[in-house]
Amino acid sequence: MSRPYSVLGLEGQPPLPGFDTPGSFERAVGTPAIGSEESLFRTANSPEIIALRDGGLQPVNVSPYTGAEAHHDEFLTGAGMMGMLSDGKTLKPQQWQLADACSAVGEDGLPLNLFMAVLYPRRSTKSTSILALALGRCAHRPGYLVGYTVCTTGLKARDRFHKDVVMPLEKAWKDPKTRPFKIMKSGGSERIVFPNGSIFQVLPPDGDAFRSDAYDLIIFDEAGEATPEMGNDLLAGATATLDTRPAGQMIVAGTAAKYRAGNLLWDGIVDGRTGENSTGVVEFAAPDSTSEDELAEWEPDEDHPNARVRELTELYHPGVNTLTTIERMRLNFRKLGPEKYAREYLGIFGNQGVTAGIVNMDAWNSGAQRGAMPAPPSRFALVIATHPSQKSSCIVAVWRVRGRVKVLLLDSLRGVDRLASKAEGYARKYRVPIIHDTNGPVTVEAETLARAKPRLKLQPQSFPNIKTAAALLIKEIDLGNVDHWNQDELNEAARLTKKRSVGPTAWALGRADENDDISPMEAAAMGLRVYDDTRAPSQTGIVIAA
Repeated sequence: MSRPYSVLGLEGQPPLPGFDTPGSFERAVGTPAIGSEESLFRTANSPEIIALRDGGLQPVNVSPYTGAEAHHDEFLTGAGMMGMLSDGKTLKPQQWQLADACSAVGEDGLPLNLFMAVLYPRRSTKSTSILALALGRCAHRPGYLVGYTVCTTGLKARDRFHKDVVMPLEKAWKDPKTRPFKIMKSGGSERIVFPNGSIFQVLPPDGDAFRSDAYDLIIFDEAGEATPEMGNDLLAGATATLDTRPAGQMIVAGTAAKYRAGNLLWDGIVDGRTGENSTGVVEFAAPDSTSEDELAEWEPDEDHPNARVRELTELYHPGVNTLTTIERMRLNFRKLGPEKYAREYLGIFGNQGVTAGIVNMDAWNSGAQRGAMPAPPSRFALVIATHPSQKSSCIVAVWRVRGRVKVLLLDSLRGVDRLASKAEGYARKYRVPIIHDTNGPVTVEAETLARAKPRLKLQPQSFPNIKTAAALLIKEIDLGNVDHWNQDELNEAARLTKKRSVGPTAWALGRADENDDISPMEAAAMGLRVYDDTRAPSQTGIVIAA
């Protein structure tokens, strides 16, 4: 590893803050100092750094770190420049996770991912870590050009530059004459110019501001705040500027936003989760299946037995116990309320404009069972659902075996003409009551069943039950705990199922197009909730969902 202050041309000058005493390296990576000045400049492939990175709270999704060790000196340099290693400070696991995911390279030495999507909650050092990475690259790579903006206003981008970059640099090098770079602060021309020809430049969030130059690194900070129009404009203006730079990269970073459709950050996260479009990801966020009940209160109580905000915070916020405390998070929850806290501190995007599929199809497909379809066991939920237009209907059986959910499509029907008679046949054969939704055209079928002789027992289910059912099924799928028999209609329903907003933090299963048939998944969700909530075998039965 080259000495950071040597890279900056600081021979004969005071060393970089944070690298100025024996044992500084060990403090920087969070290990006990061993007191050897030489240990500061050991190989970049440091086992201490790897242990710190892999020993902390892990992202829910992160791209491979392949080859990133070769660039550890860059991040250490930038961190030192920004004062992140001075006054006894240490780098945190989430900072190395971000730096190494962005610095991963292939055998050719070029970035594994042209685009990187970074989703961190507030108080996780997301922005400062990205800025440190950018400054470190400028220091180490001659002629490296960085374009930085904040996806709100140009004024905000300049303000962030002055507070987060200029202030620590001026604190470290008080005399402008001896600085190993030039800081330019005049309005509209904010930049840092390095003696090796590298430039860190601040730009407004306008695609035209990027079009005139070529860049090695483009950073869109607070990308979740960009309107769809701004996001499209920035991508159109900035993407082509990387074309002539073989090691070019774009980092789209921020916290969760109110909406998803057309959101610059959300689109990047979705691509990054599957590696689509040369996109990598570092994502800290609670599950997208988190329900309204789980967000209702900080901890469970008599009125909110399913609440688990504290638990979710401890599981998914990397800043807890590294940069802040769980008590501070509790106060933030009290101040912000469930909706804002879920976005800002749990990484859960709001439900506005939801269009992306909510079913994890990899997890769903992994549950496909081979062999002949089984008969339902003695205890199961027999579920009926109809398409809103009544063009189709279905009958689904749901049960558990040693905790694993089993979903079996018994009938997929055109229209609803035979639905009531089929349901009655199953109900009498298995001696189960009938549970039905209280909304939608399915209520007509419920009325028909209510007139059957001998009488069938009906158990109406309210809309709050349906919301709970949706969250339960999606959570079980995410956990890889759902088995099914690979039936085409059921698989297609899983693929088409979206997340439908029914309140600030509440959601249910939905469809992007009115013709999409997701009724088998609606039935499966209702059936699972009823099965789990029914204790006595004599109370299980048919679920009818709209």
